[in-house]
Amino acid sequence: MGIRIFLNYRREDAEFAAGRLYDRLAQWFGPASVFMDVDDIDYGTDFAERIDKAMSTADVLIVLIGPRWAGPEDARRIEQPNDFVRLEIESALERNMLVIPVLIGGVSVPSEDELPPSLAPLSRRHGLKLEHATFDADVEDLIRSIRRTLGPRAAPSLGSPAVVAGVWVSWPSLPWLSCSRPSPCCSHR
Repeated sequence: MGIRIFLNYRREDAEFAAGRLYDRLAQWFGPASVFMDVDDIDYGTDFAERIDKAMSTADVLIVLIGPRWAGPEDARRIEQPNDFVRLEIESALERNMLVIPVLIGGVSVPSEDELPPSLAPLSRRHGLKLEHATFDADVEDLIRSIRRTLGPRAAPSLGSPAVVAGVWVSWPSLPWLSCSRPSPCCSHR
């Protein structure tokens, strides 16, 4: 059984980055393994129920954090108890899921005093900087980290570039062979 990844983001803050990241993660792990609200909630569906169902089966929560993630200073959405971004993170932290902050637009992981108390553990999660100029290498680093943390369940889908190119070797033997092209993230090149 593969893993399930849930993308948590605020549309006005990280919509484009979330879409690009979804495409790359779906390419590697398979589209059924990555949940993104705009792609995985059908019209007429109760979105709160669908999000709750997806969160209940997720192994990884990727929190995309950009400059407008918390909301404007005078009306910080992250402080509102019914904010879906907040609720998803709270659910993941309560379930002790792997929670990975992905930082866009030059931001840092929010400090504990910048977060509601229920989100304070997010401030202690190591975050990945995702930048336009280094997007491919950054995503490869993210995939490698997920694979290291979750082990064999995080193998690529049958249609991923690594499998199609014939370079995938089962975990954990020779994990560096999962790279299908030269990259600055590969230490063996």
